[in-house]
Amino acid sequence: MRKKDFKRGLCELLVGSDIEEVRSFLAAVPPRRSLNPIISLFYSGEPLLRWRAVSAFGFVVGVLMAQEEMERARVAMRRMMWSLNDESGGIGWGAPEAMSEAMTNNEVLAEEYHRILLSYVWEEGNFLEHGPLRAGALWGIARVSEIHADMMRRAGAWERIRPYLDDEDTAAKSFAVWAAGLVADAEACPKLSKMAEEREVVELYRDYHLRTYSLSTLALEAMQRLDCRG
Repeated sequence: MRKKDFKRGLCELLVGSDIEEVRSFLAAVPPRRSLNPIISLFYSGEPLLRWRAVSAFGFVVGVLMAQEEMERARVAMRRMMWSLNDESGGIGWGAPEAMSEAMTNNEVLAEEYHRILLSYVWEEGNFLEHGPLRAGALWGIARVSEIHADMMRRAGAWERIRPYLDDEDTAAKSFAVWAAGLVADAEACPKLSKMAEEREVVELYRDYHLRTYSLSTLALEAMQRLDCRG
């Protein structure tokens, strides 16, 4: 299959098929062949296509590459890290999210890179100055916390995301609320309780779907997870 035909077929599957069909398609080709077309879709103007490309990256790197040769998976992760570096000459759209998806699919990658992901939202770490990239890292922190909550707690995830519960950016704040329900402690309950009345909305990608959520819905969900009282 020609590169152009492969990318066209992948795009059609990403927007029109379930995750298992996409994974079957990707598993039938060498990971090194599918990686570049997937990464190019991080810049797509179609939100669902862009997000599902992030999921595809996670499967290719965290499962297929890691099974074939772990060092290849590490190279792909470092490529994402480099794209976030000013010296790369790029912006790194989708990089934090893609890294997180790979981590959800592979515990070794999670152990090796979760602290780097957390550093992207910490002013004393590898802080991402560009707001949308930082919001992407917060989404990634929540996503990894869905699978590796204990690991993220031990690394201080709650301390890193706590300031973002007051962020002016709705997306950053919403993703921090989502993450708080997974890694925070009872200290977060009073703040979440106040946010349960807020009506701001955000598009949130999870469970392979892009849906609109109100901030109040996410806050109430986080409170339920943390068993907040009153």
